[in-house]
Parts: sequence; structure tokens; C-alpha cells
Amino acid sequence: MQKEIVEYFDDLDGRPIDEGLAQTIRFTVDDVQYEIDLRPAHVEQFRADMARWIAAARLGARDPHSGRTRRATATAVPSMGAGAGAGRDRYQLAAVRDWARGQGIAVSSRGRVSRRVLEQFDAAHAVY
Repeated sequence: MQKEIVEYFDDLDGRPIDEGLAQTIRFTVDDVQYEIDLRPAHVEQFRADMARWIAAARLGARDPHSGRTRRATATAVPSMGAGAGAGRDRYQLAAVRDWARGQGIAVSSRGRVSRRVLEQFDAAHAVY
């Protein structure tokens, strides 16, 4: 009988990851796709670091012929004073929620994000 053992190592620090805790994060920059295996603490750090960029970004449209993401041809500019989600999509709101939890701010996993939390997020991620 053959037994196969799979071990995961954190790509950031090279240390082994306990069984069942490894997460593979996939992301794309300049049409180059990347994957990185991380332990939970590094996954949280990665998401917190990316939250600022995700919140400011817009989703690209999928190209049905190539399967690649391409820039959308028309983009709505969100009104930051609107409330609820202030024109943000679900991915941007997820980034806001992740950031808020990291700051010790209680937010629900669904529904409205308060204007106060959105303003705090925007202030913390302002680009000068």
C-alpha cells in the first residue's frame, strides 16, 4: 500500500503549516497570475495589506473568449457621500469589513456598513 503525505510550507517565511490550515491565495497583477500558500496569520496580513488597493479598484470584466480579465469599457464613479456602501461593490465592502475587524471595530458580515466605518476606512487609506 502506498501512502502519500502532503506538507505545506508558508511561502512567506518557509515554515511548515499545520495540516488543514494552509490557504492558497491567487491574485493577478499586470495580467500575470500568482499563487502563494500562506498560514492564517499571513492570509490576514495579505488581505489587510490589499484592502486599501481593493477598495480603490474597480472589477475588470471577464473576456468570454480568452477567460482573461480585461478592463471594463464603462465604469461608474462611486459617490462617496451616498451611505450604505457608498457605491462600493461587494469585494470592496468585504475589504472594508476585514479592515474594520482588524481595527477592533464590530461590523456585521452582511448588510449595511455604517457611514462612520466607511469614513474611518477612507481616512486610514487616504492617498496624499
